[in-house]
Amino acid sequence: MSLYFSKRTLSVVLSPEKPLPEVDLWLVLDLLRATTTLVTFFSLGGKRLYPVATPEEARELQKILGEKVLLMGERNSLPPEGFDLGNSPRDLSKELCQNHPEAVMTTTNGTRAMLKAAASRRLVLAASIRNASAVIRACTPFSRTGILCAGRYGKAALDDTLGAGYLTDLFCRTFPGAVLEDGARIALWSWQRQAPELERAIHLSEHVAILRGQGFGEDISFCCMPDQTREVPRMGNERGHPCFERNPS
Repeated sequence: MSLYFSKRTLSVVLSPEKPLPEVDLWLVLDLLRATTTLVTFFSLGGKRLYPVATPEEARELQKILGEKVLLMGERNSLPPEGFDLGNSPRDLSKELCQNHPEAVMTTTNGTRAMLKAAASRRLVLAASIRNASAVIRACTPFSRTGILCAGRYGKAALDDTLGAGYLTDLFCRTFPGAVLEDGARIALWSWQRQAPELERAIHLSEHVAILRGQGFGEDISFCCMPDQTREVPRMGNERGHPCFERNPS
């Protein structure tokens, strides 16, 4: 029995193209690399990050918010024209994030998942391996938790599936007796076949091969390092736009 509920459930949705079940809390995961970059932004001093769907929306929102706001993101893994940064978490620094505490982000897959979760009108938290223990602890007050994977071009992706399996394993150890729905079981079984080396396991994924070919191999190791921060950004709304902010808890 869990601490607060006689029945605690976990759902995993492997692609944002799938219908979302009713849950109380969404953890959004884009292991390579959007939610890892987002979590890193906050861990280095960022205060607010706005996810948007397209580069055009990002540029327009920056005009409203001011030029000091960072433009971050990617298309085909590379920064769109005129952006300050791409989607590599290793490009962030404490000095940069403290001097530019607000950012607008758009990515091919990750920000779509963030916005879909936001549309559910449930609490949304940014999940990664680097804040894994902290984000799972943040699930404590909720009976129905969901993990929404960004996937890749509308389909399930091996890297996110294994990352969700890692989080599911941690969830089960944190909350013994939790009930797993089918997507969570698929993710957990996929992970258990490859554990305990996440970085080695995701080397089989198409996404990893593409990132390595583009020179982002060090990002993969960075994204697979567990529990490097306790920051758990949460989705709010600022000036009529969904945005992530530092979780007060």
